[in-house]
Amino acid sequence: MRAVFHGSGVLWGPYQTFRQLVEEDPRCSTQNPLFSWIDQPGIGTLLAPGSPLVFSGDPAPAAAPAPRLGADTDTLHSPVPQPVSG
Repeated sequence: MRAVFHGSGVLWGPYQTFRQLVEEDPRCSTQNPLFSWIDQPGIGTLLAPGSPLVFSGDPAPAAAPAPRLGADTDTLHSPVPQPVSG
């Protein structure tokens, strides 16, 4: 199939299980600058993706741990600032 699809414009890839992706595919490893090891509180060290969005002049944002349950509740429940009209 590789020979049939190569250069045809068809988006494709060989089938692999999730385990194969994580353990064998360099695209899902620190060889890919999107991924890095982070320490997730309550879980431990894990491979996590950063944002795939990179804007000129700004470095790519690093992967970061998810907030602990309730850590950002006050921020999420605070009033949203409204633009000043004038």
